[in-house]
Amino acid sequence: MVRTRVGDGEMVWLLYSLEDMSAQRVLVVEDDPNLATIVREALQDEGYEVRIVLEGAQARAEAASYGPDVIMLDLMMPGIDGYDIGRQLRQDDRTAGIPLIIVSGYGRLEDAELLLKTRYSLQKPFDLSELLDTVEAAIGRHDAS
Repeated sequence: MVRTRVGDGEMVWLLYSLEDMSAQRVLVVEDDPNLATIVREALQDEGYEVRIVLEGAQARAEAASYGPDVIMLDLMMPGIDGYDIGRQLRQDDRTAGIPLIIVSGYGRLEDAELLLKTRYSLQKPFDLSELLDTVEAAIGRHDAS
């Protein structure tokens, strides 16, 4: 609950849900630290809380403990790739319902969207407005069109 003064000493009580007051969380699973930093800074500038995972093997545990509102997942990572990570996330009850944004610089993303049961994707290279629009759509801040 937040109190604020209005006018001539009149006290007004404004009620906010915790969801309204807290930043929405984005987990970025990306092996390129430079791109991950750019994405983090762009999203933080828009009020998101962002956590980065640079290795695919840590993604599932981090997603389960962090509880993000959306996961941005690079498909081509060394070791365990984004396809395997995505399948693991979809099979884990703690993370199955979290929207995925799949990211790749290679080929068509339609097959990956079907496989990982998502409708959100970014083709590298992408611009920051495309990133923000996709994150907002995945979280549900506005209608995806």
